[in-house]
Amino acid sequence: MTTQSADQKLILYVDDEEQALKYFDKIFGKHFATLTAKSTDEAIALLKEHADRVGVLMTDQRMPKRLGLDLLMHVRDEYPHIVRILTTAYAELDNAIDAVNKGEIYRYITKPWNIQELKETLHQALAYKPVACECSHVIRPYAILAAGLAGQFRGCKKAVSQLIEHWPNPSSICPADDTQQFIKLADTLIQAGSAMDDEMTLVQLQQHIQNTAGFAGRVTNQNSDRPIHVKVNRRMTETAIRALCLVAVNEGVPTPTVTLKEEVRQPSPGMAMTWQLLPESDQPQQVQWSANLMLVYLFAHHHGGQITINQHEMTVWLPCEPREIDMPGNVDNWLENII
Repeated sequence: MTTQSADQKLILYVDDEEQALKYFDKIFGKHFATLTAKSTDEAIALLKEHADRVGVLMTDQRMPKRLGLDLLMHVRDEYPHIVRILTTAYAELDNAIDAVNKGEIYRYITKPWNIQELKETLHQALAYKPVACECSHVIRPYAILAAGLAGQFRGCKKAVSQLIEHWPNPSSICPADDTQQFIKLADTLIQAGSAMDDEMTLVQLQQHIQNTAGFAGRVTNQNSDRPIHVKVNRRMTETAIRALCLVAVNEGVPTPTVTLKEEVRQPSPGMAMTWQLLPESDQPQQVQWSANLMLVYLFAHHHGGQITINQHEMTVWLPCEPREIDMPGNVDNWLENII
């Protein structure tokens, strides 16, 4: 523990690697009052003594006997005023999402750390006041998933932000999918890869939609007389089409109408796919959040595309040349800004 003023909030870091604890204390002890523990049990013992002064708990996930997630859940229940952070490798993304669902963490930090970013995060965590958000338990898994994929796929921040913009009302949000659905989504995207080098015409896209298992709707190609080509990631496109099929069926539209057409969105030529996701009705309706819906948003924005909502329909617009669409890079602290 670094000696600081008596009223300064402590940061408790938990890791079973002695060297990691020394490294944390050496780097961050210059800026914060720190405590370290080499196990969940030791951390719990320290909390009994210092809980009134601990402002932030950061824990590694992989530890013997009891995992970091166990500690996060304990602190959530016993010391809800403490801001909770999980640090883990990307390969343990499932643990991060578990922590969001069960431990209600403030952030997760991937290893190896970016020292300056972690320093800023710890400053923000000390100033953060935990508040119960009606929809945070739903939003956070989506934001965590996108953060984990941001290094490989373009537009992750924009995808989550737009999803929230389209469905801002917490009362319309269904309970979050379980962890396995998010992991399946991440694995599906990673297996598809991030390349966008497959050429597909609107006629080929129409045929693929019609041949997708479970699709029983009608597809109209408004430009069937002209061979319009778009560059896409074919596997990701096929996965997004299956996801749209499932969203429509889950919303009570087993036979959706789909329209394909050429559309220029300044200044880029592209293709618009309008998909019926809700039954036609005069009453206000809202598609529920789901991992499948998230996949569609990630797919569209990775390709430099756009999604627009019009009553019971969703239009996914894709540029003919996605690499010509400039996508902003990662924005500092975007994860906590979203959630």
